[in-house]
Amino acid sequence: MDPNRVEAERLLRIVEKLLHSRDLSSCRNFAILAQEIEQLLDGSDQILAITDVLLATDKRVNNHLDWYTVHQVEAHGG
Repeated sequence: MDPNRVEAERLLRIVEKLLHSRDLSSCRNFAILAQEIEQLLDGSDQILAITDVLLATDKRVNNHLDWYTVHQVEAHGG
């Protein structure tokens, strides 16, 4: 088996543990690393999407969720 793929799969196992423990920043960093090592590895892009949304829910505006950030769109002032 390709050593890069083995390393990327190992990183994804770490990512899974980090996601379960809600260490989202580290989870995202390891998922990016896994994706850089093996671009065709299943799961890393989904994990990045999940962590981006979960990290966005931490951002608040007037004590409410910033839905623009959650949906990854720009807020346009009118």
